[in-house]
Amino acid sequence: MTQTADRAAQRVLSVFLVQSASTLTAFHEQATWATLAEIRLMARIAGLKVANVNGSYAGEPYGAHSREMLVVLERQ
Repeated sequence: MTQTADRAAQRVLSVFLVQSASTLTAFHEQATWATLAEIRLMARIAGLKVANVNGSYAGEPYGAHSREMLVVLERQ
């Protein structure tokens, strides 16, 4: 797997290589990230509000060193 991060564009490009008995297949993935402040703004514009923010699927608090950000939105 290789990853390239473009911080200015807030984008990560990844390539995953999967090898079977006779083939090697490359899967390309592109992801865009947003800050919590940007998510709050987008939610407000959409008529939603942030109900909860976690740092993992296990429910850990979101913080500066979290690898994930899970945001629960609700209608206002």
